[in-house]
Amino acid sequence: MNCSCPGHHWRCVKWAVHIFTQQNGFIDILKSGWIVTFVIRERGGGHNAGYISSGFFGGMTLGRVALMWFNRKVCSLFGR
Repeated sequence: MNCSCPGHHWRCVKWAVHIFTQQNGFIDILKSGWIVTFVIRERGGGHNAGYISSGFFGGMTLGRVALMWFNRKVCSLFGR
């Protein structure tokens, strides 16, 4: 894919964003699996160890939703 042509710029940006989001999703899945495995093996966790990972990612999601008002304020200050 040749990104030197101005018409192809957005195609390259779309692919870069796509690859980044895919890798980010895969890394999140790997992290959650590693956290559960670590808690079970090293900390002696039981069958409920999966709630730790779920709570972590649930907290991140709730934090993003709860801070939407802040994002809107920041965007309105910078004119976007």
